[in-house]
Amino acid sequence: MENRLRTAAAGLLLAALCVSCRRSEATFGYCDLRGESGWSAGNPAVIVYDNADTLSLRQIELFLRHSRDIETSLLPLVVKTVSPDSLCWHDTVYLEVRDAGGRFNGRRRGDGYEYTQAYRSDALLSRPSKYTFVAWPCADASADGFRGVGVKLD
Repeated sequence: MENRLRTAAAGLLLAALCVSCRRSEATFGYCDLRGESGWSAGNPAVIVYDNADTLSLRQIELFLRHSRDIETSLLPLVVKTVSPDSLCWHDTVYLEVRDAGGRFNGRRRGDGYEYTQAYRSDALLSRPSKYTFVAWPCADASADGFRGVGVKLD
């Protein structure tokens, strides 16, 4: 009888762990740049993500929505990540907006394009609460061609 209770308790514990460690769904954060007075270090895109999953390794991607009016093919972008305990990471990411032939990378979205690029692989957001992603181009960019920037966590 005691072995059965132990086996049942172990089974319940295993089932509870499997349910509690279930991987979360993809989450998107987006900052609309239309109507802004330029996109620069002085006027960055800010995306706040409220993290509840402190166990899963996440894939983090950046996406850029733009019109056909932009002239750049390679956009150097500074991304600053601030954790809930105020730790900061600064990265420079190069978004290849156009290929070598001058065609836009990414997929058509309405009358513009959306380009997605990996930012971090197997990232662990170990603190519950708000993470802030702040992004701006290394050189000032006109707001005319850039429509928005976002972060996808999967």
